[in-house]
Amino acid sequence: MSWYYVIKENQIKRIKRPNNNHHVPMLLIPIAEEKHLWTIYDIMNNKFLKSKLDFPYDKRFKRFCGSSGGWLMAVNDDYTLSLYKPYINTSIQLPSIFSPPPIDEDLVYDDSESEGSSGGYEPLGGHEYHILKFTITTDPLENPNDCVVMVIHGETYQFAFIRPAKDTTWTKFDVPAQLDEILTYDNHIFGITLIGGLLSFDVSNTCNTNVKIITNGDSSWRGYYIKNYIVNSCRGDLLQVERYLDWDNDEGRVTKKFKVLKFDFDTRMWIEIKCLGEESLFLGDNSSISILASNFVGCQPNSIYFTNDEDTVRINVNGLIDVGVYNIETGSSTLHFNIDLSCFTKMYKRAPIWVVPTLNLY
Repeated sequence: MSWYYVIKENQIKRIKRPNNNHHVPMLLIPIAEEKHLWTIYDIMNNKFLKSKLDFPYDKRFKRFCGSSGGWLMAVNDDYTLSLYKPYINTSIQLPSIFSPPPIDEDLVYDDSESEGSSGGYEPLGGHEYHILKFTITTDPLENPNDCVVMVIHGETYQFAFIRPAKDTTWTKFDVPAQLDEILTYDNHIFGITLIGGLLSFDVSNTCNTNVKIITNGDSSWRGYYIKNYIVNSCRGDLLQVERYLDWDNDEGRVTKKFKVLKFDFDTRMWIEIKCLGEESLFLGDNSSISILASNFVGCQPNSIYFTNDEDTVRINVNGLIDVGVYNIETGSSTLHFNIDLSCFTKMYKRAPIWVVPTLNLY
C-alpha cells in the first residue's frame, strides 16, 4: 500500500473537511539496517505502509531538523540546508546561516551505530545539530513568493528567517532567551522559550530584527526538565504544552506528564486547561500539530501523540525511544502504536518524526 493510496483512503474516512493546517501526520521511522530508508506508519489504520521513503544519506548525516507543512530539513556538511518533500522526491537548497567552522583533522568520525556506540564525535554544535527546529509559513512550491522559512539555530537557540524567493541570506535576530519552538499564529510569528516565555517576531522586513517580549516565562525548578511546545489549536487558541521529562536507569529518557496552557491575550497570561475535548496534539521534532479527532476515524481525542525530540535532549543510546499517546483525562501514557519495541533500541541518533502528507487531496 502506497503513501498516496493511504492519503486517499483517509480522505474517504474523514467525517468533516479540516483546515489545511490541521491534518493527521504520519510517523516516519528509520530502518536500522538501511541508513537511507525510512518506513511510514499510518496511525489512523495502526499499521506500517509497504512503501518506504529513500533519502540522501552520507556518513555524517543522522537526523532531520524537524518537519513542517509536509517538508523535512537537513543540515549538510558545509552547513547549507536542504528542504525535502519526501513523497514527491523534491528538494530545495538554502544557504548556510554563517560560515562553517574549520574542520579539526584530529577528530575521526566513527559511523558505527551498534548498540551502546557513541557513533563517533557529536558536539552539540555539530553540523547536524546546528538547526534545532524549523517551520515554514506556506508551501515553497505552491506559494513561493509568500513562503518564509524560520529556524532555531546554534548552541544558544537563536532565531533566523529567509524568504527563498526574495532573499539570498538569512536575517538573524538576537533573541534574549533560548527558544524551544516557533510558529505562525493569526498572521503573527511567535516563539516559546525554554522557560515558557512568549516572544514575537516581524519577518516582513529584513531590516527590523527587534524582538517583542510578551511574557517572560517561569525559570523556577519544578522537579523535572521541561520541554516546551507552542501550538496553533484547530479551535483557534494559542497553546503552550509543557512536557515533563525524567531519566530512568533502564529506559533512559521518560516523559512523565504533559501540561497544556492557553494564552489569554487580554491578560497576557498562560491559563492551564484540563481538557482538550475532541482535540488531539502531535508533538516531537516536528512543528506541533493540532487536529480535531472527531474528523478522523482512529484518532484518540483529548490526547497528545508524542515522539522523541532529538533537538536539545538526545535520544537514548541503550534505552527505548520516548514515544506514545498521553491521555490528558487519565494522565497516563500508552505505546498505542503496533510497533515492535526492539526496533526502538536500534534508532540511535535518528528519532521517528511526524510528517504531514500534503498532496492537495483534501
